Amino acid sequence: MNSNNQDIRKASWYHGRIDRMTTEAVLGGKRAGLFLVRDSSTCPGDYVLSVSENSRVSHYIITRRGGQYVIGDQTFEDIPQVIEFYRRHFLDTTTLTEIAPRVVVDQGGPQSMPAPSSAVMSSGPPVGGTPDVVGTLRVRGKFDFKSDDPEDLYFKKGDIMVVLRKDEEEWWFVKHSDGRTGSIPVPYIEVIQDANKPFKAKALMDRQCPYDPTALPFKKGDIISVTKQNDNGLWEGQTIDGRKGHFPFTLVEPIDRH
Repeated sequence: MNSNNQDIRKASWYHGRIDRMTTEAVLGGKRAGLFLVRDSSTCPGDYVLSVSENSRVSHYIITRRGGQYVIGDQTFEDIPQVIEFYRRHFLDTTTLTEIAPRVVVDQGGPQSMPAPSSAVMSSGPPVGGTPDVVGTLRVRGKFDFKSDDPEDLYFKKGDIMVVLRKDEEEWWFVKHSDGRTGSIPVPYIEVIQDANKPFKAKALMDRQCPYDPTALPFKKGDIISVTKQNDNGLWEGQTIDGRKGHFPFTLVEPIDRH
């Protein structure tokens, strides 16, 4: 049975329209698996699954598409199905283990919340340090994207962009073919440059995958030979010690593209 907005509002894990900074203050530095679901501020009608994961806060966009809900390469009938699935399956490094406490917000802001540290504000690889500069990675819009946020970049399906920075796991800073720059959601794009040409990439973080024998585990700094780029965002490759498998392309940085 599909869940409508009224059903979602009754769920203890649904926190409504809280912003990213408040979310990261709630989840940052907490035990892995603490999570909440909130409204997307940039894509009205979509949701964000925010999770304390691997010393950072990860934000996974849940896109509403034709009455269904899409997160990564998985499609569900409703949001509760998303939650139940990821209670039993890993997102990247953790399952959903505990619902985050609700935040009480008044005119003075969230109450009893610690000030977010630099570790809390890190939302994706790399953790800490300067943003990952790419500059040669070309992507194409899979869907139209509109946003009221002046920092975001509007684009249409089929538009070509160059990735300038991977600021967050789910949000990259790009330059459009018409010269405009701004932030875009990763699930709305696909990588198109040299899709069939092998190249090397460097892992931006540790990845352990005991739950999936077809996934490629690696350590931060490992060099991976990328052999295939799938449209769903999962790349395939091999480490120098011969291990093979798939992995999210957001976890690596190409190092030998020309």
